[in-house]
Amino acid sequence: MLEKIFNHFRLTWRLVLDPRVSGTLKAFLVGLPLVYAVLPLPLEVPDVVPLIGLIDDMLFLSVTTLIFNALCPRPVVESHEVALGLRRDVPRDDLEVYRNPSENRDLAIGFALIVLIMLVVGALVGVIMLLIFGASYLISHWERGRMLGNAVQITEHQLPNLHESLVKAQAGLPPVKVNLFVLQNPSMNAYTFGYNEPYTIVLTSGLVERLEPDELQAVIGHEIGHILFGHVTIISIMATSITGLERLVFYRWSRSCEYSADAVALLASSWQPEPVISALLKLTSGLKDVQIDLDVFLSQVDESNKSAANSAEFLSTHPFIHNRIKRLVWMAANTKPPLTALPEAV
Repeated sequence: MLEKIFNHFRLTWRLVLDPRVSGTLKAFLVGLPLVYAVLPLPLEVPDVVPLIGLIDDMLFLSVTTLIFNALCPRPVVESHEVALGLRRDVPRDDLEVYRNPSENRDLAIGFALIVLIMLVVGALVGVIMLLIFGASYLISHWERGRMLGNAVQITEHQLPNLHESLVKAQAGLPPVKVNLFVLQNPSMNAYTFGYNEPYTIVLTSGLVERLEPDELQAVIGHEIGHILFGHVTIISIMATSITGLERLVFYRWSRSCEYSADAVALLASSWQPEPVISALLKLTSGLKDVQIDLDVFLSQVDESNKSAANSAEFLSTHPFIHNRIKRLVWMAANTKPPLTALPEAV
């Protein structure tokens, strides 16, 4: 255990010094916790026993650096792990250019607000974050057990058509180990969870029944995008929210993550937007056979009611389908892999 903790901070230190890692992540997930730990902030409730404060600071720094490492570009992390002798695999391809440009900034804003709130109320930030992190880890473990016992795992022999969609989605993406399940649920949904490989991707039966193989390939690619960008760590923590207010702080970041994952879905679909868009249209309509004029659909939100739509989206973890499709159409028409940069908004 001590060796793992030591290696974790060795890796973190190398990532902090690496210029390829976002300065925003360094400032808010490493720098801010260090300031909290070192400075005697006046808003913090004085510790009755100094040791409690030290433990709290170390717990806070440990959790935030875990999140920091998860959100760093995977090839960068893996190259440092190889240098430290922590892995032997060849680093995977870099998808960082597909990450939505506002994602790290939105995460930093949400994280800073959470820390500020905890400081104002005098909470033990490290202890609370460790409890939330530990609870989310246990829930993830239990949820995986529920999938194994109460859902159908997709393999080349079990529902091979779905397995083929998984293989095709992974073909154009950096390798990552996942287990795919189908869960009985009439609603159309897909989600992923886990803290390490193999990650778990769940498709509901309602989704599988309504989507074509190429559309399922796009959905699976989207979920793999969340894994490759490190979103699943924070998404799992958000799911363990105590009051719900903690999640609200990160809603803006969550919407940015969806745009990042949509770009990976497009990449998993060979940069063909049709299956990604048709999957989104089926999700928003709930219909199996969708015959929707895309231009008319996109014109639903015009300048006269754009403000109302944006206000409503503020309370959502996902961007509205209208905005996601609009961005996908623009990306497919104006860019093609390999990309050099993506715009923040279109």
